[in-house]
This record gives sequence, C-alpha cells and structure tokens, in this order.
Amino acid sequence: MPLVENQTAASLLIRNTNSGEAARQRRRVNGENVRLMFNIVPEAAVYLGDRDIASIARSTVFNTQPDAICVSGLTAGAETSQATLNKVKEAVPNTPVFANTGVNVKNVAAQLAVSDGAVVGTYFKRDGYIWNDVDRARVVHNAVCALRGSSAQRGGRSEGEIRLS
Repeated sequence: MPLVENQTAASLLIRNTNSGEAARQRRRVNGENVRLMFNIVPEAAVYLGDRDIASIARSTVFNTQPDAICVSGLTAGAETSQATLNKVKEAVPNTPVFANTGVNVKNVAAQLAVSDGAVVGTYFKRDGYIWNDVDRARVVHNAVCALRGSSAQRGGRSEGEIRLS
C-alpha cells in the first residue's frame, strides 16, 4: 500500500507533494537563499488520510523542515480560518505559519494577530477578482495603507518586518 500521508484530493486532481524534490531543485539552481513554504491546507482539497491538522503540521515540519507553513481557505480569496491557524501555530510553535488566502484590508489585522505573515494575491487584483490583472493603485493605496495602519496591532512591526529570515 502506498504512503498517502502527503496526498490530497482536489477538485481537479490528486497531487502528491514531493518536498524532497523541491529541496533538490533549490540546490540545483543554487537557490540556497530561496525559502520553502509548504501548504498544509491546500485550496479546494481534502486530505485522503484521516488525520487532524495539528498532526499534519507536526509531521510536515518534522519531515520537510520548511521555512514556513501555509494555511489556506477553501479557494483563492477565501479567508483562512483563524481557528485552523491557531491549531497549526500551537502544533508547530517554532515554525512560521502564514495565512495563505483571503487576506484583505478588512481582516489583515486579525489574520496577522494569529499568523506570522500572509500570502496576498487576490486582494491585489482589480476589483479583488482572482482572474483580473494586478491593480497597481489598489496595491499602493489600499494595501500598504492598511498594513501600516495595522502595525500597532502586530506589536509595532511594520509590513517590511513580516518576512522569513
């Protein structure tokens, strides 16, 4: 029976993440300074094994030693569950945990109060729609202002300080 620990069933395919291959590729391209972030709650997917998210987080960190763990909502643009972020943070307290989807002006402070950072994409698109082009005015005016405004709620860290080191 094949090991299915890291397999998920998504709406379009079954995928098996190969963290070893990602690490080897990083080395092949002299990318030692490239950080590896592993998504343990894939968008539009469900784990095939019967394991809770804390167990998945612990085994992912143990087996892959990622630079960060990403936790997603149901789809791109869907807010990441704060309860799930909390469970993952508690399970792997020494690994950065990122909100991977749905971070926007209205929830950035709350999401960053739980997570160590965020992957933001859909919010930066014209009208906040995933398939539209990036809206430069939206990025500069709204997102940067919102991040600066939430700095006090993140312990005084500026947006430039939410990064992997």
